[in-house]
Amino acid sequence: MISPLIRLRHFRALIMGLIGSLGLLGGGCSEDGITPSCPDAPLYDVRDGAARESAQVVEQRTQAIADGCATPIGTTAKSSPSQNEAGAPGN
Repeated sequence: MISPLIRLRHFRALIMGLIGSLGLLGGGCSEDGITPSCPDAPLYDVRDGAARESAQVVEQRTQAIADGCATPIGTTAKSSPSQNEAGAPGN
């Protein structure tokens, strides 16, 4: 016979697994709650300027930006962390 303590541990593990799984399911939505369906981006060598700026790559990048699947190159805003987040000494 299984002890009640072991049953409780199994039950708690099951509940925590279900809660964790629900969190993973909700992670794929955008801000408006709709999961984007973006096409695969073309692969190219980023060090090769000709490949990076080829007509096909530029066209697909422009379409991805228009569809909300990408941000324009050089427009990503980086936020600076607060003192607490940057690992500054505490009080």
